[in-house]
Amino acid sequence: MDREGLVSSKLGEFLVDKGAVEDAVEVLGLSAQRAPEWVLEQLQKLLKRDRTSAAVLTLLAVVLLIDKRGGEAAATLKHLSARQDVKSRQDIVSVLSNFDDLMGTHHELRRLRAAAGYKTGSGTDSADDWLELLLAGEKVKDDGLLEIFDR
Repeated sequence: MDREGLVSSKLGEFLVDKGAVEDAVEVLGLSAQRAPEWVLEQLQKLLKRDRTSAAVLTLLAVVLLIDKRGGEAAATLKHLSARQDVKSRQDIVSVLSNFDDLMGTHHELRRLRAAAGYKTGSGTDSADDWLELLLAGEKVKDDGLLEIFDR
């Protein structure tokens, strides 16, 4: 077991330097809550390789929220929510699906995942996210309400 994160840290560093961006994001996500500062450093390296990756930007927004840097996270989330291409939306859903435990305290993450999932056809999961937002007292747009009722 990797209780102290040594293996995932070494693997993360290797993938950031020489691996696929999506693989690096997946491994870095494992350390996001335990070592957000280190993950931010690694994400800066990844951003030098690929500044447009929705997966990298999504993990960046998550880590910024964990690190209590809400303003920077909000700007990143706003940029991500404006993305219309299917690949970006799939990457957003994929990364955010690893952070279900943060969705209760960071409704903006759930809202982004719901909106991205709606556009990619992740209907049931997206409807669940919209419903959770509604139950938490958040305002849900008409598309979200329709998706809840369609499921």
